Order: sequence, then C-alpha cells, then structure tokens
Amino acid sequence: MILPKSKNKKYIEVVIGIYITFVIINPIVTNILKKEINFDAVLAEYIIPDVEANRTDPNTQIEKTYVQSLENSIKEEIEKNGYKVRDIYVDIDTSSNNYGQINKVYLEVSKEEKINEIKQVEIDISKNKKAENSLSRTQETEIIDILSNNYNVDKNNIIIGGNDD
Repeated sequence: MILPKSKNKKYIEVVIGIYITFVIINPIVTNILKKEINFDAVLAEYIIPDVEANRTDPNTQIEKTYVQSLENSIKEEIEKNGYKVRDIYVDIDTSSNNYGQINKVYLEVSKEEKINEIKQVEIDISKNKKAENSLSRTQETEIIDILSNNYNVDKNNIIIGGNDD
C-alpha cells in the first residue's frame, strides 16, 4: 500500500477500512432498507470532526510542555527545601508582550514527613485543631520568597493552599 510512513498511517488505514467495509455493506443495507446511504455525508458528520478535534496547535503543545517543566522545576525547588508539594498549577502570560512570564502560582504544600514507624491514628472531628502537617506563616513566607526570587514572580501572585488555618 502506498502510504506515508508517519504517525497518521494508522488513522488513514482505519478510514480506508471503514470505507471498504461501507462499500461492501452498502448494497445489502440499500436492499433491506430500500434507502440509499450517502457515505460522504456520514464521513463528514462523524469521522472528520473527530480527526479535527484530535489535532492540536503546535504552539499549544509547546505551552503545555513549558508549563509542565515550570511546575516540575518549582516542585523540585520546594521539595529540596524539606516540603512536600501535593498539587501545583502555574498560570503563564500568553499576551505578546510578556509571553511565557509566570502570572500566578497555586500550590498545596505540606511539611515533609519522615515515616519511621506507624503511629496510632486518632480521629478528631473538631475543626479548631490545626493539622499536623500544615505550614506556619513563616514557612509559607519562606516558600513564597524562594519562588519570588528564583522565578521572578510577584509575592502576591503566589497562593499557597491546603493549610487548615
């Protein structure tokens, strides 16, 4: 078969397979239903929109890779200072003037816990008690200073959540 050797080869083979199957089944369906089915309309309605939806803009892919590398870098930086990052989201500027600059950083951070032994678990349903692994204000400030200095992010745009204050 004369097909390009690329990632799209398997999709082209699927479309050709569907087309061949339809060509074989069409006369049988036409005789049973007494109605002709237009394959071009079916192809345009169902298959082509799916192919278009799966295409991604190269710039979008580059942005996702950039944001993911920023998130990984920030996570490593915080974890080497003795904290555990549970969740992170980085919002970047996509305007042409400051493209790629970090707008906001959302974090869920807790203290790094060293597991030496299994402790007995006590469940306390009162909301006034602070969680053991939540951060103090000085620890939050330390993390904010690290990110602000290393990534040139305004301190007001670094949001640390996950604390039960």
